[in-house]
Parts: sequence; structure tokens; C-alpha cells
Amino acid sequence: MKSKTIVHCINSFSARAGGVGFALLSLINHARGFNHIVLTLRDDQTIFETNLADIRVFERSGPFFLSYSRDLEKALFAEISQNSTVIVHVHGLWSGLGHSINKMRSRYPNTDFIVSPHGMLSRSAITRRKYIKYIMGKLWENQVLANAQHVHCLTDAERCSVNTYKSGLKTVIVPHTINFPYSNKDLKRHWNKRITRSKELLYLGRIHETKGLTQLIEAISKFKIENNHISFRLNIAGIGRPEAIAALEKQIMESEAEIEFFGSTFGKRKHNMFLNAHGLILPSQTEGLPMTLMEAAAHGLPLFVTEECNLDWVEVENAGKMVPYNADCFYSLINYFHNASMTELEVMGLKSANAAKERYSNKFVSAVWQQLYEPI
Repeated sequence: MKSKTIVHCINSFSARAGGVGFALLSLINHARGFNHIVLTLRDDQTIFETNLADIRVFERSGPFFLSYSRDLEKALFAEISQNSTVIVHVHGLWSGLGHSINKMRSRYPNTDFIVSPHGMLSRSAITRRKYIKYIMGKLWENQVLANAQHVHCLTDAERCSVNTYKSGLKTVIVPHTINFPYSNKDLKRHWNKRITRSKELLYLGRIHETKGLTQLIEAISKFKIENNHISFRLNIAGIGRPEAIAALEKQIMESEAEIEFFGSTFGKRKHNMFLNAHGLILPSQTEGLPMTLMEAAAHGLPLFVTEECNLDWVEVENAGKMVPYNADCFYSLINYFHNASMTELEVMGLKSANAAKERYSNKFVSAVWQQLYEPI
């Protein structure tokens, strides 16, 4: 029997896409038995590579923010015309890709497709550039969502956001999955090394206004001034637009606290940053299910997050601390980490790893994707 072909459409299949790109890479690695094709647009970052997918990169037609490509659209339609077993999987919203999918829906009405919003229907996400999104919604995105065979949500919280935006959609929840390379014994051994070093708090993600970095640094600086001491340093790693990087570096220079920016971090360097850290912080204004938090948990780190990160189990499992998105709560996160002993951080980190393994194991998530793709 011929394997089904999954055509993934995504604006950016590189580090620029942040967790969305890494999530697709993970999905391809774990949803075996299908022919994966990735149709994506060129940007200023290196496109991810995998021998498990046919990756095709296209130039944009029109403004960068629109993320539309006539050539990508033609390639999508050609693939559908030549292959009756195609399933189209759209990653993300609010771009010209949605326009292409809406045209596909009219031209090839029997083609099944799945939409993964990746947190882009949260209340805070919709309010950014809301007039442009309102127009895109009216022109194509609402029709795309309404006619999708599945709207893929990462968490219960995202399903609520999706249903709030538009009721009656055929939602399904499937979390991300990652590899868990360490046993509990390995994690204990890494913590034995951590406790010999000064305390480090790690932020790893995109440098973007929605990630809360500006407010986090302000809270750390305020804490340092008011207490004349802070027990840790903040390490920041990630990519962003040049103007965002420049603003971050300026704020760090003016800060009273010990903060260092490492730029883009991948592979072994990222792995070592996880092993050296004593906790990971993600003070985001909006998220789907952040890959960086799952990776941090896999390395045995406690998680310090906002409610918008959609990880309710952090509080339930005592795997870190979760607060609402506001400046006062960022201050409380800083205070909590400052006062936590190494033993307390280790206990939370081990609970974080075990909780993540229970929820995001490869075996469970891969089986769900097999079921979703096959019956369509």
C-alpha cells in the first residue's frame, strides 16, 4: 500500500520560526511511515535539515509580513494534482499561506487538511496587529479553520482559545514530543555538578516583545537595587531581529544586575547551557506549548513561567513556579528563585523531568499522529 504524503506548509522552517519550526521538525521525526514534504519560505536564517522530509524553499511574492508565495502555491497545487493520497498540514495562521489554502479548498475540495495554530489564536496574539488579522480572518483564515478536518491544539488552554475565537471547530489536542535522553540517575549526577557552581537562571527563546524579556530585566534590576544583592546571574540566548537585539543589549548594559546575552544557541552549545543552568524562565505574553520548556524539563530544570505558557502541571507537580503575566509577578518569580536553595531547585527539577516524561513521551504522541493522519 502506498504511503500517504503529508505536505507541511509553514512560513519559516528555521530558527526564525522559533518553537513552531522546531515543533514541525520534531513531528516529522516521530510521525514515521509517511512521505513528508515541507513547503516553506526563504528567510535570513538557515533552513532546518532532515533526511526524513523533502524540503522545498520558495521566494516571497510581495511584502515580507504577508508571507505569500505564488511559487509555493503552484507547488502545493501540483503535488495535490499528482497524488491522491495527499494530506495538507498548515502550521501557523495570519499569513498569505492561508490565502493559498483557501484557494486550494475551492480548487481541490476533496483534499483533506489540518491546521495547527501554534498559539496564534490566544487573546494576546490576536490583539497584536489586530486590524490586519481581522481582515485576514474575514478574507480567508476563518474559512480555512471552519473547513479543516482537524484544528490541532497543543493544550486544553489552547483549545479554549480556539473555541473562543470561533466555535464549532473540529479541535483535537496533541502535545509536542521530544527526546528524554537522561535517566533519573543521570539527572541526579548533573545536579551534583550544578550545586558546585553559582546559581544561573536561563532564558532561551526568541528575542521578541511578546516574550517578556524587557519586563523581566526591569524586575531583576529593581530587585538588585532594593536588596543590594542578587544570588544569581541571568543568561539569555536566542535570535531576533537586529532592532530587537540592539534594544536588549542596551537594556542589559544599563541594568544593575548580572546579565549576559549569548546570541543564537543551538546543538551542543544549547545542551551545555541547559546542563549549566539551575532553572529556566519564560515570562511570555502568549505561547502555544513552548518547546524550550520541554527541553529544559528533559534536562531536569525547574520551570519559572507565566500562565500564558499553558503548563498548569508546573504548579500541580511542584516543578517550578507559575505566575500571571505582569511586572509584579515577574518580581515574585525573581524573589522565589533568589531564595530557593540548591536542594529545593534540584527537587523541583527532577519533578519537572518526570512530569514531562509522563505527558510528552515519543511513543504516546507518535501514536496519536499516526491515528490522525491515517483515517482522513
